Amino acid sequence: MKSDKKAVKGNAFLLFIDHVIYDFFISDASYFFILNSRTKTIEYVSPSVEKILKINKEDFNLDFFVDHLTVKHKKLFLKYEKASVNFMKSLEDEDQFWIKYCYYLVLELSNEKHLKVYHQVLPFEYSDDGEIIRSLIYNTVVSSSDEDDKLILEIIDYKKIITHFEKTVISKTKNQSSIKLTQIELRIINSLSKGMTSRQISIEFGLSELTINTHRKRILKKTNCHSTSELITMAIKKKWL
Repeated sequence: MKSDKKAVKGNAFLLFIDHVIYDFFISDASYFFILNSRTKTIEYVSPSVEKILKINKEDFNLDFFVDHLTVKHKKLFLKYEKASVNFMKSLEDEDQFWIKYCYYLVLELSNEKHLKVYHQVLPFEYSDDGEIIRSLIYNTVVSSSDEDDKLILEIIDYKKIITHFEKTVISKTKNQSSIKLTQIELRIINSLSKGMTSRQISIEFGLSELTINTHRKRILKKTNCHSTSELITMAIKKKWL
């Protein structure tokens, strides 16, 4: 999403998210909320929750969210949250990372409809002893019926530059050996790994920015990645670079 800054209002605080940090998988079927882990309350939820979950904004709280997870995904939710918190506690105090962690969840709505979402969590306020106080959480509805039981941690440093690192804490993924990329797609991935924007790539390749963006969307679909950082991580692992 292209945005210089987005302001999110909560209770007595204002969070500014720089466009580099703002590396979420977002679509028209997304809603976000701010969770206070200390009080176990949701301090703000975007109006789009009403359209997506078919409820009043005022009725969305942590109990509602957890209660409407399927039995399997309620267990995964607790397991992944514990794994993420334990990983962050293992970091040294001087390591000024921001950690974004992501995984899939399935909500069971009142009309018996199952809604699969990509659950993306960015903690942004910590206590002195390293406990998470507040997190920005994006849920984006995805149509895929595949069960992607994995937890991904993306590390972002204090300078707000995404570090191309991904730690798969729990993984049960499908075989990706059949991914076939064209030469131009591999060149685009290589350029992205150098921090180039679509506009810069279009100038270097002599193509329109729209064409480059089309290729980028096709690459993400082929690789089943949801962000550029996740794609670069895969490229490093598969030695595409």
